[in-house]
Amino acid sequence: MTRTATEFADDKGHTDYPLLHPRYSPQSTVPCVDFSPWLREQLTLGDSEAVIAWYLQVVQADPPLVIPMELDLETGEVRTDDPYQDTSPEWTSAGIAAAREVLDLPLDGLIGIGQAAGLDLRISLLMHLPHGQRLGPSALLHAQPDRLAVMMAPHEVRLADALGTVHAVNNVIRELAREDQEIGIAPIVAPLSLEQIQPPERGPTPTCVAALPLATRSHLLDLSMRTRSNRPGTEEAYATYYDTRLLGCDEEQSLNAMLDAGIVSEVDDRDVIWQTKATSLTAAQLRELLGAAGITHPKGGTKARLANLALPIAERVLEVVGPTRVVEMTSEGRAAAEWIAKRADDTRWMWAAWAALRQPKGSQTDQD
Repeated sequence: MTRTATEFADDKGHTDYPLLHPRYSPQSTVPCVDFSPWLREQLTLGDSEAVIAWYLQVVQADPPLVIPMELDLETGEVRTDDPYQDTSPEWTSAGIAAAREVLDLPLDGLIGIGQAAGLDLRISLLMHLPHGQRLGPSALLHAQPDRLAVMMAPHEVRLADALGTVHAVNNVIRELAREDQEIGIAPIVAPLSLEQIQPPERGPTPTCVAALPLATRSHLLDLSMRTRSNRPGTEEAYATYYDTRLLGCDEEQSLNAMLDAGIVSEVDDRDVIWQTKATSLTAAQLRELLGAAGITHPKGGTKARLANLALPIAERVLEVVGPTRVVEMTSEGRAAAEWIAKRADDTRWMWAAWAALRQPKGSQTDQD
């Protein structure tokens, strides 16, 4: 018997919204854990109703404002109907429709989209859905392409018709730009080139990346951008950015996955552990602790010097720091972080173009 989404969350969620992170307002719809393994299990079993129920539970604290959009692929014209208000009883049926749009989406227009890549793609789209990042023209206007690209990084997927895609998506971009000019703002997206949506060959995927849960792949991208992750650090120094947390990334769970994969390792040098934990505090905090203990200290000075002076009160310092591990990137981890950052950069516009041209099932265009 499979676990429910609530059981998978393992009591890590909000008191009133068990699938949402307790640290954030429920209206932020930030999941408490990475649900990608659970979603993979439900999709493999064909339990679409469980997936839809998961989506409705995630967004129930802030029902989405759904604006039906219809896209003419030939002209690039985007037509919108009146939105469903978030206080309207229609939001449930609109939410179901949004989830089914992803569940029923034909993964066409792509080469190399086998079973494993198809599952990752569908799960990635579902994980973005609670934050209004839907298919269609709006895909060009969100951070979604970056995160979708990194979650799909291990797969060698290409557009089946790159030339046709670039013409069609640029029609959409020109229409969006025209609408922007009408309301007096600069265009958000410039027309794409064929080169932008035809990424170079992927090259070998680092073994440690392929098995990572989807949100942890995004966490690895964050580490590639964090300068503090180039040296030993506390778990806070190896934390995620908000775009990753929106996907539902339990940072402790994600760090454990990277430890298991050999991307990071736990530091066992006691001197390094002390310096790293003590200097995770601000200089002002260290001076305050030294002053309270009656230890003479300079008004200035580096945190490393203050940490050395604080050795006699190490227990008190560590109490303020709180429980945390000290970890560092392995050489394999640094190479994997560089690889995934480049792969995401190479493929982001390919995924943006593909998502922008997807039609909800059953939508009509002038081509019909």
